[in-house]
Amino acid sequence: MTVRSIHAPGSERATGDAGPARPPLAAPETPLVGILTVVKPDHHAIVGLRASLAALEVGCELTYLPSENATDRAIAYAEAAARQGLELVIACTARADRLASVVAACTQVPVIGLPLSAGRLGGVDSLLSTVQAA
Repeated sequence: MTVRSIHAPGSERATGDAGPARPPLAAPETPLVGILTVVKPDHHAIVGLRASLAALEVGCELTYLPSENATDRAIAYAEAAARQGLELVIACTARADRLASVVAACTQVPVIGLPLSAGRLGGVDSLLSTVQAA
């Protein structure tokens, strides 16, 4: 299952003391940030990440990789990231997953590894597997 949603408010913006209106940083048709995740897209950290990007008027797309063939799909996604116009990939992982490392090895686009809390270790295993490969 692949979930793709692009978030960027319209170009209309109220003017006032903050100065003239400015266009959004990214048009809804061209996301700048790709969020790649192996955890469910409704995880609280991913919801918060998408809300933060929307508040900053940065277009993003969300791609969910189920565990079967996740590595092959992550490689294909990483190889296509620059061609699709992405300027950043955020790889959200849980447990001892090396998603950020796999993506970073296959693209010239900057990659941020976002370890998420899952399981009995409270996210420590995600953190260690993310920073170990950095």
